[in-house]
Amino acid sequence: MTHKGTATFIAQRTSAVILLPLAVWFLAGAVAHAGATYNEMRTWLATPLNAVLMGAFLLAGAFHMRIGLDEIIDDYIGAGA
Repeated sequence: MTHKGTATFIAQRTSAVILLPLAVWFLAGAVAHAGATYNEMRTWLATPLNAVLMGAFLLAGAFHMRIGLDEIIDDYIGAGA
């Protein structure tokens, strides 16, 4: 037995925990810059901390989404499709 289900469960919950503070940061930044111009947003995202956090948010979100979609496909479509 490979315990794939346990590893997937842990990976998805870990990515969700990582995404929580990143989502708060993203939403706070979006609210703070509502109505900002394109150049103001570029300047904000060009700072090293914001660039790293945005990259981490996108990577963690993509990883979390991949795990979720794999589970949906396994559960509802299955290998027989």
